[in-house]
Amino acid sequence: MNPIELLEEVLSLTPTTQSVEPGVLASFHSWARQALSPGDLSVSPAEVLTETPSRPLVLSLVLMEVLAAVGDLDTAIALGEQLYTDHPMDHRVQDSLCRMKYYQQVGKVFEEPGRELRGSYCSMLWNTIHVLPNGNVHLCCSVWMRTPIGNVFQEAPQQIWRSERAEAIRNSVRDGDYRFCGKLSCPHIQRRLFKSQEGSSQDPIWLSDVPVTPAIATRFNLSYDRTCNLSCPSCRTEPIAAKGPELERIEAVTDRLLPLLKGGQRLEVTGSGDPFASKSFRRLLASVNREEFPELKITIMTNGQLMRRSEWGKFAHLHGMIDAVNVSVDAARAETYAMVRRGGELAELLPNLDFIGELRRDGAIRQYRVCFVVQDHNFREMTEFLELGQKVGADTLHFQMLHDWGTYQPAELNKRRIHRAEHPEHGAFLEVLRSLPKSSTPKILSDFAYLT
Repeated sequence: MNPIELLEEVLSLTPTTQSVEPGVLASFHSWARQALSPGDLSVSPAEVLTETPSRPLVLSLVLMEVLAAVGDLDTAIALGEQLYTDHPMDHRVQDSLCRMKYYQQVGKVFEEPGRELRGSYCSMLWNTIHVLPNGNVHLCCSVWMRTPIGNVFQEAPQQIWRSERAEAIRNSVRDGDYRFCGKLSCPHIQRRLFKSQEGSSQDPIWLSDVPVTPAIATRFNLSYDRTCNLSCPSCRTEPIAAKGPELERIEAVTDRLLPLLKGGQRLEVTGSGDPFASKSFRRLLASVNREEFPELKITIMTNGQLMRRSEWGKFAHLHGMIDAVNVSVDAARAETYAMVRRGGELAELLPNLDFIGELRRDGAIRQYRVCFVVQDHNFREMTEFLELGQKVGADTLHFQMLHDWGTYQPAELNKRRIHRAEHPEHGAFLEVLRSLPKSSTPKILSDFAYLT
């Protein structure tokens, strides 16, 4: 088996939740430096790109490595961007495209391909857990790291924290390959590798020494209750409110986690529904206090419909502990909001957004973010949304990619995902995206930096 065939086989066997083993990449590029030259590629760059839809994904990934080996990083990157548009959750694709862009930045294929982050240690994998609605526990955002380390409905959090899978992920960081990480999804990796990215030298998550694994996490993102007052089509097909046995199961998890929060530093609720609509999360927030949870700071993640001045008053004991509020909005026009935030009205939300801005101006909270999941229904409102963020006093504005949460059939999902190169309105989307200012207040965060 020649090196190209070996790379193809290993890529075929590598799960989409991981990137390929660096040793295989090193062997391939060691061989390629001796065996390949620019004239060896029998297809033109145009042919490489036009044939992508009919070419198996694994062969396209192999072709990217061949292109890098013969020095055609521009075509390798263009091919990778095509693949990433169609396979955004595939960590093999993310790793390949990320490496190609890094090689272009440094002017050559890295000496240890796949270990570009060696010597940099992400502290999140030693201090953070995310708990999802199905009970799966991740060491990071489940979009950035798709491999769970256990399930809170089946195991104690302390056991999960030190599970074999958790240690395998931490070992991938110790080795420098970050195989379990989505290297394009994760903004921290992007800032670490690409020095042109804003904040690249100031990201506090990076350590120069391997951390010691503590007894339990200190940062908790709790998203195990899907109860919500809205039923956004991108997230669910119908309203969800936990009750009966399902609520009992959720409450049991809350009981397990509450004692652990006493030594915690950060609590985030919730990315799965709305904390003000959830009986269990309301109980959790009612149970937290300064005396028993002295170091804990809280990020509220909400659709904002229920975060009224009167509701804020009901949690007076948390004033000073809640220091960040993230609001999912997804629209700047009333008719669009009614469509993408089913069950809500923009007219009811706007006073609440103003109120959160008031909290920020008064120093009651330290961070205010508004979020916008970009899709075919709303992309033309991105500039208007920036203006809305300015009006309500947000610190940051996040344009997010529409991910597959199982609510759409494939054809419908592709219709919604305006960032796909094949989408008939993709060109119009790029015009809007590229017209946004590079520097603004609020600061713009974007999942589409690779397109600009």
